[in-house]
Amino acid sequence: MKQPESSGKIDRAIFFVIHGSSNHRSLRSLRKIITAAKVSSDALIDGGCLEGLDRSLSEQLIDFGYDALYLGYSQIEVVPVFLLPGVHVKEDLPIEVEAAQSLFDDRKLQFHLTEYLGTHAQIPALLAQRFNNWENSHSWTQSPNVSNISNVSNIKCARVIIAHGSKRSGANQPIEELARSLSATTAYWSVAPDLETKINQLLDQGFMAIEVLPYFLSAGGITKAIGAQIEQLASDRQVQIELLPLPFTAETITELAMADLSDADLEPNNSTIAIPRHLVTGPKALAYSN
Repeated sequence: MKQPESSGKIDRAIFFVIHGSSNHRSLRSLRKIITAAKVSSDALIDGGCLEGLDRSLSEQLIDFGYDALYLGYSQIEVVPVFLLPGVHVKEDLPIEVEAAQSLFDDRKLQFHLTEYLGTHAQIPALLAQRFNNWENSHSWTQSPNVSNISNVSNIKCARVIIAHGSKRSGANQPIEELARSLSATTAYWSVAPDLETKINQLLDQGFMAIEVLPYFLSAGGITKAIGAQIEQLASDRQVQIELLPLPFTAETITELAMADLSDADLEPNNSTIAIPRHLVTGPKALAYSN
């Protein structure tokens, strides 16, 4: 493995964290992110999953930490590839990172948990571009569900952002603010309002054409189910509902994350993580208290 280059380079090791699942598709997505990141940096880069693997995230981080120490790194950037500040971002990830940190008590190596990807300032512009690209390259007159309308130019078109959603208090507020900035409305997969409810509301308001942008990082079972639901709703209500492509690619995710890391100027004292002790329970509490 290459030694880190500090002049003009990111002199911290980088560890991307995704949600993970039992589906191997999530691991393939992680590998694509890591591969894309290595193209733009000479830093030591790897990644892991919060769920879906036999080993905990803290164990994955510990292994990576020893590799980083061997190569002379003193800091590791742990990058949460998440879009919402839900339970995973606000509670689970800090616990796992602190559990890993506790094994390096001599402080020769510091883990720093960065902001989650969804906070990036460029995301609103990215989503606006996705909406505009679709609108500029498609015509609602091509739809059999609206072709019988005499004045197609008067068709009311709505934008919808559908996200996973979270039950954690305040976690969905960034999505609401994002949607407002794009003249869009929101629907959620796991909490209310769901997509069918939102689409029915829009149709009742006179919208005959609806664009749905899936605010997800990668394709999977949920995005496939959303696509099937949209097809059924469009057929049942005889309106045009279009599912736009996913806004993120591995390269896009990497570009956003690496830009923030390049701009960061962290001091060692900023690497510690404050976690409410009442959040640490079960086996991980042992690592936390050691």
